[in-house]
Amino acid sequence: MRIRSLGWLGSLLCLVSSLASASDRTLDFSTGCKLYRLENKAWAAEDAAAFEGMQLSNSQILKNEKFTVFKTDQGTYGVNQKCVGAGIPGDGQPAVTAAPATQPSKPVARRASAAKPRGKSLLDQRGKWAASVALGLNISPKGTTKITRASTGASDEAANPYTGSFNFIGDASYRVSHMFRVAGEIGVSQLQESSSVGNETSYIGISPEFIIRGSPSLEYYFGPTVGLFFLAENAATGTIQGNGTATKQQTASSTLIGVVAGADYALSDQFDVGLFLRYFKPGPLKVTIQQTTPTLDTLEAVRSVSYMTFGARFQIHF
Repeated sequence: MRIRSLGWLGSLLCLVSSLASASDRTLDFSTGCKLYRLENKAWAAEDAAAFEGMQLSNSQILKNEKFTVFKTDQGTYGVNQKCVGAGIPGDGQPAVTAAPATQPSKPVARRASAAKPRGKSLLDQRGKWAASVALGLNISPKGTTKITRASTGASDEAANPYTGSFNFIGDASYRVSHMFRVAGEIGVSQLQESSSVGNETSYIGISPEFIIRGSPSLEYYFGPTVGLFFLAENAATGTIQGNGTATKQQTASSTLIGVVAGADYALSDQFDVGLFLRYFKPGPLKVTIQQTTPTLDTLEAVRSVSYMTFGARFQIHF
């Protein structure tokens, strides 16, 4: 009677051992299978080297179909069912392919769509640093000059007939996240009163920019600009209110505020082209003018100006 009980106990132990072995699955990529990882509800290709020979339990397998889905501490992955076998490859036993599971009741179209792997967009494959060069045209420049006489304190203000001019802008930016970046900028332009008369301008500034994804290759951005604005007043002679004047070469500076909005299109994972529209509003720019005739006097000229710039830029990512 004891011998028969030991026989039953041995059979039971064999059955439990068999079931435990059947619950193990081994990943084998020697046949050229590809591994995919689930990221943002899309399948992206993953390096399979670290997963070769990994043992999976039945509790780790979420879906056992032609495209098998399993979960580890690192995330959720998918692989062709033929690469998920039983036993350990190379142990002298042939790999046993897992039996096909019964087809679920979900429509085939939905299952195929969920399992279809997709690569990252060009916008997701780039580094955080970028630099760009841009060329724009200053449109709708508006400005006034207020003249105050030192001798009498009397003042008079007149509009300046500024014309359009080119604006060269360069920047370097750091992308904090996929929705925000900070750009440091430098620009060079002119305040032109005619094709032959004008004063050079420049600025340095910072633009925190908010980014909106339009498509896998297109994004929009907008944000404020703050910085310093510089006016290089050229030496010149002329007349103000019929009196002769002489202006020495000098530099005026003020704070700068503005707004930028634009769109960039990804040509590759490294290069962009885009269009932008900017608004610039420097503070008051003070220069000194000497009246030479009919009497000597010192004039303080305060220039106020604002303008918009429309242009295109080329950007490279690092």
